[in-house]
Amino acid sequence: MVPRQPARQAFRGQISAETAALLDASLPAHIERQRRLDADFLAGNSLRTIDHFARTLTVVRAGKTTVFDLEMLGAYLPAVRRWEWSSVERTWTDPDLKDPRQKSFVTGSAPTRLYGREHGIAMFQADATTVATEEAVWYLCAFAAQLTDNRGLLVTVGNSFVDGVASGQKTVVKRYYLLTHPRP
Repeated sequence: MVPRQPARQAFRGQISAETAALLDASLPAHIERQRRLDADFLAGNSLRTIDHFARTLTVVRAGKTTVFDLEMLGAYLPAVRRWEWSSVERTWTDPDLKDPRQKSFVTGSAPTRLYGREHGIAMFQADATTVATEEAVWYLCAFAAQLTDNRGLLVTVGNSFVDGVASGQKTVVKRYYLLTHPRP
């Protein structure tokens, strides 16, 4: 999705003019990176496989296999218009944390959240926040991709049981992943 309105409008006034300018500035470069990612790897592929344990996305397109490192960024729940930054609690004794790639995966949203703390932007710091439109989610993701120098995003759509949504019923959940530069 490419937002069709400026950040301030997409967030329906939830953000300051300074934060809106920051988000607006991150969007054009993200759109171009995402366009190239889609054109070069994701559009027309015959197979996409997410390996959550290895933290990779494998794409097969025209017989060529490409692997991306994958970081969970967050999830959007359209039914309640809630964005949730991804966070996984791990202890310092977890052996996975010795591998920088795995540590990065565990804290895929950490650079954005840290930026929020350093610059006083509450929306970047909160575990979850209500957003006015799905376009607002794309602004958040574009900023996170720019901040972390990732290649682009992969979005998956599924159904899950979610706290705060109709009890006993599954709801649509859109998960957003940051993709690194491809490795052959």
